[in-house]
Amino acid sequence: KEDSSPGSQEDMQPLLQSESQANNASTYFLFKSVDRFYTQYNRFPGTYETKEQIEEDVALLKGIATSMISEWGLKECSIQEDMVVELVRCRGTQLHTVSSIVGGIAAQEAIKLITQQFVPICGTLIFNGIESTSAVFNF
Repeated sequence: KEDSSPGSQEDMQPLLQSESQANNASTYFLFKSVDRFYTQYNRFPGTYETKEQIEEDVALLKGIATSMISEWGLKECSIQEDMVVELVRCRGTQLHTVSSIVGGIAAQEAIKLITQQFVPICGTLIFNGIESTSAVFNF
């Protein structure tokens, strides 16, 4: 079953309004919106070739994100149009550079757990490949 809400709506609200974390929190939120898009339409947004179909997917994904903002009870929150367009443009693909960065982080965390040395990440790690930033959210 799709997890449609964060661990705590009170945790998500300040992250989306924070200057330093807003883009990373928006990335997390849009990934959740893409999950819902996939559940509803059985495909990732942007899988069509024509410009009109891609623009339609942008509108559909933005509508899903807007309805999720309402469902989660987030106030004074909006998702940037360029982030929605960028997610639709990538068509559900995985970029090799992003995959290698995330894979390296996962391997490092696995080594921490296996060797029981150092402190592993506690929470949800979000890597924003558009801005090359990351954040850990404790939901």
